[in-house]
Amino acid sequence: MDYSVIRSRRRTVGFEIKENGLIVRAPAGMTDGEIEEFVSRHMNWIRKNLLKSELARKKRENTPKLTNEEIEELSKSKWIKKIRM
Repeated sequence: MDYSVIRSRRRTVGFEIKENGLIVRAPAGMTDGEIEEFVSRHMNWIRKNLLKSELARKKRENTPKLTNEEIEELSKSKWIKKIRM
């Protein structure tokens, strides 16, 4: 599995699931071998969360977008407040 490594002044290893893959955040002193071994030990968690991320992305893409007319109609409801951005 491909992943990016970001080393910094931290004490623990962290995983960050992004749309374009996995980022491993690791302590500056951790070797590549130690990082690879850590990733291998957590592969089930990584795969599960990459899948969850992909499913959420697909769900967002398939969610229909409201038209301006639909938004205007909904804003007339006393339960919905229109906010300008």
